[in-house]
Amino acid sequence: MTLAQEFNSLNGLIVSRKTLEDLLLKAEKEKHTVISKRVIKVLQVFKDDTFLIEINNLVEPFGLNGVEAEILLPTLEYIPENHSDGLNAVSPDEIYNYITDLIINTIKKVGHLPWQKEWKGSGTGNSVMNYVSKKEYTGANFILNYDIKFDENKNPYLVPADFIQPYYLTFNQIEEAKAKLKKGSKARRVIYYTLIHDYHSDNLKFKTNDNKKFGDFVKANALTKDDLKKNLTKFPVLKYYNVFRADDCEGLKFPEAKERKVTNPIDAAQAIIDGFKNPPKYTNVGDRAYYRPSTDELNMPTIEAFTSEAFYYSTFFHEAVHSTGAEKRLNRDMTGTRKGGGTGNYAFEELIAELGAVFLCSESGILFHTKENSAKYLQSWNRHLIDELTDDNRFFLKASAQAQKASNHILGREVVNTQEVKKEEEKPLLKPIPEPIKKVVAKPIIKEKTKTKEKPKTKQLDLFEGLTGAAKRKRKIIASKPKKAIVIKSIAKPVAKQKVTVIKGNVNKNTLAYKMANKPTNVDFYKVEHKDIAEFLGQIEIKTKESVVVSLTGGQGSMKTRMCFQLINALAQNYKVGHASIEEHPESSLYYDKAEEYLNPKALQNIEAPEIKSVSDLDKLIRDNDVIVIDSFSKMQEMHKGFEVDKDLRKKYDGKLFIVIFQQTTDGKMRGGSKSQFDADVVLFTEKKSDYRENYIYTDKNRYQSKPLDALKFNIFYKKLQREEPEASPEPTTKNKKLSFVVS
Repeated sequence: MTLAQEFNSLNGLIVSRKTLEDLLLKAEKEKHTVISKRVIKVLQVFKDDTFLIEINNLVEPFGLNGVEAEILLPTLEYIPENHSDGLNAVSPDEIYNYITDLIINTIKKVGHLPWQKEWKGSGTGNSVMNYVSKKEYTGANFILNYDIKFDENKNPYLVPADFIQPYYLTFNQIEEAKAKLKKGSKARRVIYYTLIHDYHSDNLKFKTNDNKKFGDFVKANALTKDDLKKNLTKFPVLKYYNVFRADDCEGLKFPEAKERKVTNPIDAAQAIIDGFKNPPKYTNVGDRAYYRPSTDELNMPTIEAFTSEAFYYSTFFHEAVHSTGAEKRLNRDMTGTRKGGGTGNYAFEELIAELGAVFLCSESGILFHTKENSAKYLQSWNRHLIDELTDDNRFFLKASAQAQKASNHILGREVVNTQEVKKEEEKPLLKPIPEPIKKVVAKPIIKEKTKTKEKPKTKQLDLFEGLTGAAKRKRKIIASKPKKAIVIKSIAKPVAKQKVTVIKGNVNKNTLAYKMANKPTNVDFYKVEHKDIAEFLGQIEIKTKESVVVSLTGGQGSMKTRMCFQLINALAQNYKVGHASIEEHPESSLYYDKAEEYLNPKALQNIEAPEIKSVSDLDKLIRDNDVIVIDSFSKMQEMHKGFEVDKDLRKKYDGKLFIVIFQQTTDGKMRGGSKSQFDADVVLFTEKKSDYRENYIYTDKNRYQSKPLDALKFNIFYKKLQREEPEASPEPTTKNKKLSFVVS
């Protein structure tokens, strides 16, 4: 269910204030200003705890939110049209999932992505285009450059297209050209967007996609700028139309075919490098190709070191795209250039560089010479790429958008969208809404290795407060430079010593009677600052001898890591928590993004997240903290052969709580074996659904839970227990007045 559909579904329901506040949080996170402004207006005007919702003006279900608009719109064509005459609307998720599945299936089936784009006809460029307008297809429409085939399971994947003429036409364009479509020809989709103008006041309502019609409406009603600011909402909607390959048509006329050169057009490639305005410093030292952000240097071996000139230029283009991420150019997060074991951020930056190199090779006409080299390079990190694509269906499109931007920068073709969607000003709340409606999350404090410990400096805890975007990234890079660690002492209350009644005489202290008579009277339990998580976990005892282990197991994309961040947040408000994030580097942008999303600022000072490179690093983290989260067990086994939960965690340390992630293979087995997993006191599993918002975690074993385990399911996306019957606000009685209002 999209955010718009979730909002529209409230029509006619009785909901609580908290339901609207949660919806506002989602809307602000997705930058969906249409919904956030309307919910804020309701929360400002009405102070009751229960509401009967009546929506007269539903939100367009296929409207793009702010985040999606930033990703897609710069690379898509804008087509104004009448609202009632529009073609097929399509949801952003449908596009993301379709393209992401194509990419994943292609990598699995072919082993790499089919970069080759070459044809024999009259095309002068290296990208397919519209037959009439001669505009190239970019952005989400890049897949038109490839053919789609299906495997034995009917999964689609991409293959190089054997074009004769690199053109597509709509059916109307075929008829206008007096050509004929061959029988059995299949259509392909072209994604575009149109902009809805939605004017809604007390006495005027008007909605259209047509710029001229809206202009006429404004003039006819003498609307002022203040009227538009108050009552007008503009938001983009994705749609598609069908096109057919020119090769599938008879009777089309084409420009005379130009003979392709047999030799590599190296002059064109060199011209791109020479035309790069404000480039990094070029050096030729040693035998490594790299871009160094700290000194803004691009180093290349000499051209003689390469087996062909084309490989030299494709490598140069790769590093040049990296260089566009510098702060003085496009200001990307360049932590991904540190090749630290295939983290998500590294995979993202490398994908940007490789796609950008493909675009530039295409521009210079050498793409077909460098495809195989590129494919071999991609194979070295395809596993990480698939992991990221599985976790984020926007990953490839975000990278391709950044790559297009980078190659345009090198070519001097900075693109500004002609139909820029203006960001609407956020209206300040008249009265404060209970937290956490508006909150700024600081980055987690990363504890560095130091020989001496210094007192905490409260100033550094607010290092990123109030910063966003490029400014935040800049401060993060500065802050990541080596500094003395901030050491926060545990705020958890120490477990009191057990009081044992002394009995004189010769007594067998091993008898159960003696132990029962002298059992501890002051057993403590871990305090979990999240009602539903606390109910889900039960009362986990704080042991004085040995430790408690919780195992968390699931397959790829089941949101295990996101669940761990929620557990960290729930525990870090009362205990010192050490996060051994080995799968995802603790200084990557992906890690910071999850920290911002799930961690409360009050908890950050009690979270330590150093880089774990050895068992000794883990040992220090364990001894310095009360709760330790290890992601993942298989990575620890790679560091220390024979690593086991029971002997290396539970029995080795006293009074600790361990939460350990186990990766599940496609056949349902545990990486590292199931024995260690079931050595845990609490065994949790994640269940992956086709809709990630339905992913949940359930309990297979829990020594500390008194409730039936099969009745406990925790929804990871919505951060709450799944009840058999959804919670609903009680029907208002005469004492609790029912309030009806209209959302306009």
